[in-house]
Amino acid sequence: MMVLFSFLFLLGVLAFSAYRFYQQMRQLDDIRLIDEDAFSLPTQEAFLKLLDRQAQDYRKEIHELSKTLSETQHMVQLWAHQLKVPLAALSLMQQTDQLNKEDVGIQLLELENNVANLLNFMKFTGHASDFRFEVIALETLVKNIIKSYRLVFIQKHISFSLKGQAQVLTDAKWLQFALTQIIDNALKYSPPGAELTILITEESIVITDQGIGIQEEDLPRLFDHGFTGFNGRRYRKATGLGLYMTKTVLDQLGIVILVESQVEVGTRVTLKWSQRGPVKD
Repeated sequence: MMVLFSFLFLLGVLAFSAYRFYQQMRQLDDIRLIDEDAFSLPTQEAFLKLLDRQAQDYRKEIHELSKTLSETQHMVQLWAHQLKVPLAALSLMQQTDQLNKEDVGIQLLELENNVANLLNFMKFTGHASDFRFEVIALETLVKNIIKSYRLVFIQKHISFSLKGQAQVLTDAKWLQFALTQIIDNALKYSPPGAELTILITEESIVITDQGIGIQEEDLPRLFDHGFTGFNGRRYRKATGLGLYMTKTVLDQLGIVILVESQVEVGTRVTLKWSQRGPVKD
């Protein structure tokens, strides 16, 4: 209910803002229709030009608001579909009396991740991404993420290897969000019995999986808004927003992301701390 209320509130704010700007633009258009003979003085002509520029600015803002509202509605529909998958699985388990702790935990984890992504998207569209930089231990952060996926590792018999340690200046919450997206994809597209390895150094984090890999032609567009690629279309497991948000977050954190992949072999994702450091507003 809290998520639904937040979405309705966001949509209401966007709709009201668009209406307000539209009304202001109409008022400016009405002023421009006044007999130009009444505005013959240079000062008055300059004032009309100023109104024209203001009207153009309002039109631009209305366009941006309409675009944001449309994107938000589209994303709500996508996530509503994503939420139905684990809910349907839980419903089927209940109906067939096949509820068990591990399966329920995995479906609840998927629900939790989808809701978290939804809320993070709302923060992005509302320009409320509150970055707070501090020195953190990367090994601890990674272990916390892996711990949250322990049931997935057990169910799919995926082995895990973590090597290295380092401390970096970053935002722990948003880096965890980015790493979670990458690890989630690695597990989602890895077959049973595969291996996931993570190497931490002072300069980078390298995540290597033995999943289905990514089509070569999809790699250049991997972080585009709304792009799901061949795997997303085939397996219907993607919204086309997770990796886009991941790239956006990492750019703000001053982290470069590189992806190498080979179909039916696996994918390697490297996060490198750039020399320029975090982006400062």
